[in-house]
Amino acid sequence: MRLGWTSTQWEGALSIILATLIILLSWPGQPAQAQQAVITSPQPFSVVRGRVTIEGTAVHPNFQRYELYYSPEPARDDTWVFIGEAHYNQVANGFLGTWETRGLPDGLYSLRLRVVRQDANYDEYIVRGLQVANTQPTDTPTPAATPTPTVTPTPLPPTPTVIVMAPVLDTPTPEAGATPTPVAIARASQPAQPSSEQAQPGVLSLRGMINAFWTGAKWSLIVFASVGAFFGLKWLIVWIWQQLTQHNT
Repeated sequence: MRLGWTSTQWEGALSIILATLIILLSWPGQPAQAQQAVITSPQPFSVVRGRVTIEGTAVHPNFQRYELYYSPEPARDDTWVFIGEAHYNQVANGFLGTWETRGLPDGLYSLRLRVVRQDANYDEYIVRGLQVANTQPTDTPTPAATPTPTVTPTPLPPTPTVIVMAPVLDTPTPEAGATPTPVAIARASQPAQPSSEQAQPGVLSLRGMINAFWTGAKWSLIVFASVGAFFGLKWLIVWIWQQLTQHNT
């Protein structure tokens, strides 16, 4: 069966169909919310230290809360540690929380974001290979080498030549017939020599030597006489003691 529409009728029908499609597509409805649990910072296998800022997205149509955890690697179900407290506000590409690493040993760690829904189910996102390096020194950039300036020597001025002129002295000419007058030189008086007849100190005279001899002889006789008297008296006492002993016996 063939429709007997004119071109005007076909154009009207197409216009109605297009208008209906436009109305259906532009009809306002409830916007769909993306289901996301993502950590955008820190990135996997990055080096962290101190207080680490965690950024990302935690949204869901049936959102209840989101939670943050960390664990040393390799991470297991019983090694996750809760960070801070639960968060009850959704975050889209923003600040999620802070991870304090200053009390942790250096090593590899993992971060976990858990978005919990109203029915107690959850979505998770894990960042692995985070290197905590609190005791290791921070990399210091190597300064660029500074080119050494080239020193151009400055030419010295020429050394001046000093010319010393010797003075010319006039030599006096002696007059003819002049006779030099002798000059008398007085001799210094010499000290008088001591007379040989005067006594020199430290030399003994003959008389003094004789007196010293007789003095020594006198004292020698006195000593010998004293010693002889001592031994004679001793012999006398012994003899008397022997006589008395014999008389008593």
